[in-house]
Amino acid sequence: MASSAIDFVPDSWGPFVLGNLLAGLIYGLIGALAGALVGRVLIDGAFSQSFDATGPLVVALLWLAVLSVAVIVLLRRALGARR
Repeated sequence: MASSAIDFVPDSWGPFVLGNLLAGLIYGLIGALAGALVGRVLIDGAFSQSFDATGPLVVALLWLAVLSVAVIVLLRRALGARR
């Protein structure tokens, strides 16, 4: 936020700071969920002769697909509204 204040000064710092903190927490929590699912898959693949984490891998890939579709839809709506 300090680096963005060089070129951009928000009209109201309170909501700007809270919004950035909220976004950071959301991204951090999504990363923690993905890490918990994929971390086991990585460990299993690194230290075993067989792959026993097909379920968590499928869940992680589905999660990635759902998030990707959600981002694409939201960005198209946001960019379409500005045109």
